[in-house]
Amino acid sequence: MSKLDKLQNDMLRSLITQEGGDDLGATPAQNMRIYHNNARLLLRDMLKDTFPVTARLVGDAFFVTVCRDYMQAHPPADGDMTDYGANVPAFLKRLPGLQNYLYVPDMARLEWAAHEAYLSPRKAPLTTTALSAAAADPMTLQLHVQPHVFLLRAGWPIADLWQKITEAGDDLPEMELIAEESFTAVYRDDTRIAVWSLSEGSYTFLEYLQSNPDFPTAATAAMNAEPAFALDRFLGMLVQQGLLCKI
Repeated sequence: MSKLDKLQNDMLRSLITQEGGDDLGATPAQNMRIYHNNARLLLRDMLKDTFPVTARLVGDAFFVTVCRDYMQAHPPADGDMTDYGANVPAFLKRLPGLQNYLYVPDMARLEWAAHEAYLSPRKAPLTTTALSAAAADPMTLQLHVQPHVFLLRAGWPIADLWQKITEAGDDLPEMELIAEESFTAVYRDDTRIAVWSLSEGSYTFLEYLQSNPDFPTAATAAMNAEPAFALDRFLGMLVQQGLLCKI
Protein backbone atom coordinates (compact mmCIF):
# COMPACT_ATOMS: atom_id res chain seq x y z
CA MET A 1 0.00 0.00 0.00
CA SER A 2 1.40 3.42 -0.96
CA LYS A 3 1.81 6.23 1.59
CA LEU A 4 -1.04 8.11 -0.09
CA ASP A 5 -3.34 5.08 0.10
CA LYS A 6 -2.44 4.61 3.78
CA LEU A 7 -3.11 8.27 4.53
CA GLN A 8 -6.50 8.11 2.76
CA ASN A 9 -7.47 4.91 4.59
CA ASP A 10 -6.34 6.30 7.96
CA MET A 11 -8.31 9.49 7.33
CA LEU A 12 -11.45 7.56 6.36
CA ARG A 13 -11.22 5.29 9.38
CA SER A 14 -10.66 8.22 11.72
CA LEU A 15 -13.70 10.01 10.29
CA ILE A 16 -15.92 7.02 11.02
CA THR A 17 -14.50 5.74 14.31
CA GLN A 18 -12.80 8.89 15.63
CA GLU A 19 -9.66 6.81 16.12
CA GLY A 20 -6.36 8.45 15.37
CA GLY A 21 -7.75 11.95 14.77
CA ASP A 22 -5.02 13.66 16.79
CA ASP A 23 -2.32 11.90 14.77
CA LEU A 24 -3.30 13.65 11.56
CA GLY A 25 -2.06 16.94 12.90
CA ALA A 26 -3.30 19.16 10.11
CA THR A 27 -6.97 19.22 11.17
CA PRO A 28 -8.16 20.77 14.48
CA ALA A 29 -10.17 18.45 16.71
CA GLN A 30 -13.32 20.52 16.30
CA ASN A 31 -13.17 20.28 12.50
CA MET A 32 -12.46 16.56 12.76
CA ARG A 33 -15.70 16.09 14.70
CA ILE A 34 -17.58 17.94 11.96
CA TYR A 35 -16.05 15.75 9.26
CA HIS A 36 -16.73 12.68 11.38
CA ASN A 37 -20.42 13.54 11.73
CA ASN A 38 -20.77 14.34 8.03
CA ALA A 39 -19.13 11.07 7.05
CA ARG A 40 -21.44 9.12 9.36
CA LEU A 41 -24.49 10.86 7.90
CA LEU A 42 -23.35 10.07 4.36
CA LEU A 43 -22.82 6.40 5.21
CA ARG A 44 -26.14 6.22 7.02
CA ASP A 45 -27.97 7.66 4.01
CA MET A 46 -26.11 5.28 1.72
CA LEU A 47 -27.23 2.29 3.81
CA LYS A 48 -30.81 3.56 3.84
CA ASP A 49 -30.69 3.87 0.05
CA THR A 50 -29.36 0.31 -0.26
CA PHE A 51 -31.85 -1.22 2.21
CA PRO A 52 -35.03 0.91 1.86
CA VAL A 53 -37.53 -1.91 2.41
CA THR A 54 -35.57 -3.27 5.36
CA ALA A 55 -35.57 0.23 6.89
CA ARG A 56 -39.34 0.45 6.47
CA LEU A 57 -39.82 -2.93 8.13
CA VAL A 58 -37.95 -1.97 11.30
CA GLY A 59 -38.81 1.75 11.34
CA ASP A 60 -36.57 4.72 10.70
CA ALA A 61 -35.44 5.26 14.30
CA PHE A 62 -34.43 1.61 14.74
CA PHE A 63 -32.63 1.53 11.40
CA VAL A 64 -30.68 4.70 12.24
CA THR A 65 -29.46 2.92 15.38
CA VAL A 66 -28.58 -0.14 13.30
CA CYS A 67 -26.56 2.06 10.95
CA ARG A 68 -24.70 3.67 13.83
CA ASP A 69 -23.80 0.32 15.39
CA TYR A 70 -22.92 -1.19 12.03
CA MET A 71 -20.55 1.66 11.19
CA GLN A 72 -18.79 1.16 14.51
CA ALA A 73 -18.48 -2.60 13.97
CA HIS A 74 -17.70 -2.40 10.24
CA PRO A 75 -15.99 0.88 9.32
CA PRO A 76 -15.11 1.18 5.62
CA ALA A 77 -11.85 -0.53 4.78
CA ASP A 78 -11.04 1.93 1.99
CA GLY A 79 -12.53 4.67 -0.14
CA ASP A 80 -14.42 2.27 -2.44
CA MET A 81 -17.99 2.18 -1.14
CA THR A 82 -19.25 -0.36 -3.70
CA ASP A 83 -19.23 -3.26 -1.24
CA TYR A 84 -20.06 -1.28 1.89
CA GLY A 85 -23.11 -2.86 3.49
CA ALA A 86 -22.38 -6.44 2.44
CA ASN A 87 -22.37 -7.53 6.10
CA VAL A 88 -25.65 -5.84 7.01
CA PRO A 89 -27.82 -9.00 6.63
CA ALA A 90 -25.54 -11.03 8.93
CA PHE A 91 -25.31 -8.07 11.34
CA LEU A 92 -29.12 -7.88 11.54
CA LYS A 93 -29.38 -11.60 12.15
CA ARG A 94 -27.24 -11.25 15.28
CA LEU A 95 -29.25 -8.40 16.79
CA PRO A 96 -31.20 -9.53 19.90
CA GLY A 97 -34.09 -7.19 19.03
CA LEU A 98 -34.74 -9.03 15.78
CA GLN A 99 -34.68 -12.63 17.01
CA ASN A 100 -38.46 -12.85 16.55
CA TYR A 101 -38.36 -11.12 13.16
CA LEU A 102 -36.02 -13.32 11.15
CA TYR A 103 -37.60 -12.21 7.88
CA VAL A 104 -35.84 -8.85 8.33
CA PRO A 105 -32.32 -10.25 7.72
CA ASP A 106 -33.72 -12.19 4.75
CA MET A 107 -35.14 -8.96 3.35
CA ALA A 108 -31.73 -7.35 3.74
CA ARG A 109 -30.21 -10.29 1.85
CA LEU A 110 -32.66 -9.69 -0.98
CA GLU A 111 -31.86 -5.97 -1.10
CA TRP A 112 -28.13 -6.60 -1.10
CA ALA A 113 -28.65 -9.04 -3.99
CA ALA A 114 -30.53 -6.24 -5.77
CA HIS A 115 -27.57 -3.91 -5.13
CA GLU A 116 -25.14 -6.43 -6.61
CA ALA A 117 -27.44 -7.16 -9.56
CA TYR A 118 -27.66 -3.48 -10.42
CA LEU A 119 -23.86 -3.16 -10.49
CA SER A 120 -23.22 -6.41 -12.37
CA PRO A 121 -22.53 -6.52 -16.12
CA ARG A 122 -25.15 -7.47 -18.69
CA LYS A 123 -23.90 -9.68 -21.51
CA ALA A 124 -25.41 -10.25 -24.95
CA PRO A 125 -28.52 -12.41 -24.37
CA LEU A 126 -28.97 -15.87 -25.86
CA THR A 127 -31.64 -15.67 -28.56
CA THR A 128 -34.25 -18.26 -29.43
CA THR A 129 -32.54 -18.85 -32.77
CA ALA A 130 -29.16 -19.41 -31.13
CA LEU A 131 -30.69 -21.72 -28.54
CA SER A 132 -32.43 -23.79 -31.23
CA ALA A 133 -29.15 -24.16 -33.11
CA ALA A 134 -27.22 -25.09 -29.96
CA ALA A 135 -29.89 -27.55 -28.77
CA ALA A 136 -29.46 -29.91 -31.72
CA ASP A 137 -27.81 -32.28 -29.23
CA PRO A 138 -29.27 -31.52 -25.77
CA MET A 139 -26.74 -33.81 -24.10
CA THR A 140 -23.93 -31.39 -25.01
CA LEU A 141 -25.86 -28.16 -24.50
CA GLN A 142 -24.15 -25.52 -22.35
CA LEU A 143 -26.26 -22.69 -20.90
CA HIS A 144 -24.80 -19.65 -19.17
CA VAL A 145 -26.77 -17.46 -16.75
CA GLN A 146 -26.37 -13.68 -16.94
CA PRO A 147 -23.92 -12.40 -14.29
CA HIS A 148 -26.54 -9.98 -12.95
CA VAL A 149 -28.82 -12.84 -11.83
CA PHE A 150 -28.66 -13.56 -8.09
CA LEU A 151 -30.49 -16.37 -6.31
CA LEU A 152 -31.92 -16.31 -2.80
CA ARG A 153 -33.31 -19.20 -0.75
CA ALA A 154 -35.10 -17.99 2.38
CA GLY A 155 -37.31 -19.26 5.17
CA TRP A 156 -39.98 -16.64 4.46
CA PRO A 157 -42.00 -15.54 1.39
CA ILE A 158 -39.53 -12.72 0.96
CA ALA A 159 -40.30 -11.87 -2.68
CA ASP A 160 -44.01 -11.40 -1.90
CA LEU A 161 -43.17 -9.24 1.10
CA TRP A 162 -40.80 -7.10 -0.98
CA GLN A 163 -43.47 -6.66 -3.65
CA LYS A 164 -46.18 -5.64 -1.18
CA ILE A 165 -44.02 -3.10 0.62
CA THR A 166 -42.61 -1.68 -2.61
CA GLU A 167 -46.10 -1.17 -4.04
CA ALA A 168 -47.59 0.18 -0.79
CA GLY A 169 -45.89 3.56 -1.02
CA ASP A 170 -45.90 5.44 2.28
CA ASP A 171 -48.41 3.13 3.97
CA LEU A 172 -46.84 -0.04 5.35
CA PRO A 173 -49.36 -2.81 4.66
CA GLU A 174 -50.74 -4.93 7.48
CA MET A 175 -49.81 -8.55 6.99
CA GLU A 176 -49.24 -11.74 8.89
CA LEU A 177 -46.21 -13.62 7.69
CA ILE A 178 -46.05 -17.39 7.88
CA ALA A 179 -42.66 -19.03 7.69
CA GLU A 180 -42.26 -21.05 4.50
CA GLU A 181 -39.33 -21.82 2.25
CA SER A 182 -39.12 -19.54 -0.75
CA PHE A 183 -36.96 -19.30 -3.84
CA THR A 184 -36.20 -15.98 -5.51
CA ALA A 185 -34.22 -14.64 -8.44
CA VAL A 186 -33.09 -11.01 -8.39
CA TYR A 187 -31.81 -9.50 -11.62
CA ARG A 188 -31.38 -6.26 -13.53
CA ASP A 189 -34.02 -5.63 -16.17
CA ASP A 190 -32.58 -2.72 -18.19
CA THR A 191 -32.46 0.11 -15.62
CA ARG A 192 -34.61 -1.44 -12.91
CA ILE A 193 -34.36 -4.36 -10.52
CA ALA A 194 -36.73 -7.31 -10.96
CA VAL A 195 -37.61 -9.76 -8.20
CA TRP A 196 -38.94 -13.11 -9.43
CA SER A 197 -40.52 -15.72 -7.16
CA LEU A 198 -39.46 -19.18 -8.35
CA SER A 199 -40.52 -22.75 -7.78
CA GLU A 200 -37.98 -25.13 -6.26
CA GLY A 201 -37.34 -26.73 -9.66
CA SER A 202 -36.73 -23.37 -11.32
CA TYR A 203 -34.38 -22.31 -8.56
CA THR A 204 -32.47 -25.59 -8.68
CA PHE A 205 -32.11 -25.37 -12.46
CA LEU A 206 -30.57 -21.88 -12.28
CA GLU A 207 -28.46 -22.75 -9.26
CA TYR A 208 -26.88 -25.68 -11.08
CA LEU A 209 -26.29 -23.65 -14.24
CA GLN A 210 -24.52 -20.93 -12.27
CA SER A 211 -22.00 -23.42 -10.94
CA ASN A 212 -21.84 -25.60 -14.07
CA PRO A 213 -23.43 -24.67 -17.43
CA ASP A 214 -24.09 -28.33 -18.28
CA PHE A 215 -27.76 -28.48 -19.32
CA PRO A 216 -28.41 -32.23 -18.71
CA THR A 217 -27.06 -32.01 -15.15
CA ALA A 218 -29.14 -28.93 -14.32
CA ALA A 219 -32.27 -30.40 -15.91
CA THR A 220 -31.91 -33.67 -13.97
CA ALA A 221 -31.40 -31.83 -10.66
CA ALA A 222 -34.45 -29.62 -11.32
CA MET A 223 -36.69 -32.60 -12.12
CA ASN A 224 -35.50 -34.40 -8.98
CA ALA A 225 -36.32 -31.35 -6.87
CA GLU A 226 -39.72 -30.86 -8.54
CA PRO A 227 -41.00 -33.84 -10.57
CA ALA A 228 -43.74 -31.72 -12.23
CA PHE A 229 -41.25 -29.01 -13.25
CA ALA A 230 -42.10 -27.65 -16.74
CA LEU A 231 -38.54 -27.38 -18.05
CA ASP A 232 -39.39 -26.34 -21.61
CA ARG A 233 -41.69 -23.53 -20.45
CA PHE A 234 -39.18 -22.21 -17.93
CA LEU A 235 -36.35 -22.33 -20.45
CA GLY A 236 -38.49 -20.28 -22.84
CA MET A 237 -39.11 -17.70 -20.10
CA LEU A 238 -35.37 -17.42 -19.39
CA VAL A 239 -34.64 -16.74 -23.06
CA GLN A 240 -37.56 -14.31 -23.36
CA GLN A 241 -36.33 -12.28 -20.38
CA GLY A 242 -32.72 -12.34 -21.57
CA LEU A 243 -31.44 -14.15 -18.49
CA LEU A 244 -29.25 -16.54 -20.47
CA CYS A 245 -26.23 -15.14 -22.27
CA LYS A 246 -23.84 -15.93 -25.07
CA ILE A 247 -20.32 -17.02 -24.17
